[in-house]
Amino acid sequence: MESPKTDTRLEQLHIKTKEADTIRVLIVEDDPGVAKAIQRILKHIDYDSYIVYHINDIGLVIGTYQPNIITMDLDLPGFNGFDAIDFIRSACETNHIPILVISGLPLDELKLSVIKGANDLLQKPFDNAELLKKIKQLT
Repeated sequence: MESPKTDTRLEQLHIKTKEADTIRVLIVEDDPGVAKAIQRILKHIDYDSYIVYHINDIGLVIGTYQPNIITMDLDLPGFNGFDAIDFIRSACETNHIPILVISGLPLDELKLSVIKGANDLLQKPFDNAELLKKIKQLT
């Protein structure tokens, strides 16, 4: 059974999906500092965002939040980001959502994410302007 806090967050997500003109970005990142930095950058251009710290929550959140784009770290505890890309690409409800991989992995490994189905990649540490440019191109 979900906690009242989780229920409230999901209700808020459902309300946000009704704002059709707002670009919604799902941030999948286990490092709170990086996740909040991305969220702050997106707020400056009036994009809505929602952070998922644990990959186990991604399916429920995607269905409820209906993001226009997903930013995803590949090095996630307990789950491989490449598997998450496979999961998103395997479902007809989610396979159209652009994925921007943002990770500190070596560039050779990051390039594999595009082969697996990511639309673009950005290596950490990243430039804020480059992040915005890539997100705007994908949305």
